[in-house]
Amino acid sequence: DVDATSLPFREVVELIASTESANVELTFKGPAEVLGSGTKKKSIKSVALPWLPCPPVLATEEAQMLAGNVGFDPLMLAKDAPALAQYRDAEVKHGRLAMVAAFGWVAAELWDDDIAAAFKIPSVLQENNGLNPSLLDGGLELPPVAYWAAVAAFTAWVENVGEKCKRDSLVRDGTYLAGDLGFDPLGLYPTDAEGKAEMQLAELKHGRLAMLAITSFALDEFVFQTPVVNPVA
Repeated sequence: DVDATSLPFREVVELIASTESANVELTFKGPAEVLGSGTKKKSIKSVALPWLPCPPVLATEEAQMLAGNVGFDPLMLAKDAPALAQYRDAEVKHGRLAMVAAFGWVAAELWDDDIAAAFKIPSVLQENNGLNPSLLDGGLELPPVAYWAAVAAFTAWVENVGEKCKRDSLVRDGTYLAGDLGFDPLGLYPTDAEGKAEMQLAELKHGRLAMLAITSFALDEFVFQTPVVNPVA
């Protein structure tokens, strides 16, 4: 008897092939199921909110190994392992988008006029009273339709790449790291386990900070009606 629950998918296939005519029945589990199955949920305190117990889904041994898991889920949104896997994937995506947006927000207010003048096109920020277009400050209709079409097309392409990477990773290794698109052109991602964990944690921390930053930018400009790069009088 062989316990194949922890074997990569490819090794399972080779194992089946070696049994020749034997009858073999397989049950496949996704990464979310593996994340919370067969584990004991420890009674531990939340690191983020030490006066509260850690949510059960975040207290499993596998969940405790997730980068950035500090037991913060006061609303118990992650009700089970599949939900936790979905929220982690969403957090990575939103964090990356927020990091780009936070930089772009400031860069636009510093250089939009110069860039628009260089290309001899209208300045969107000038038409929006110097403020970045947003749901709160308006101006989302100012960029041309072609711009929004390009954004939608690029987003769809990235999502398609992400789904393909997820499928390939599950077939190859039987596991999937949330947000892994195989994108590392500069080779910055470490090869050792400790370095990988540090890099994953750093990305999550920067992403969480960026999500707070971009939200504060939008609220700040809505309240004071002045660009965030300008001091409030």
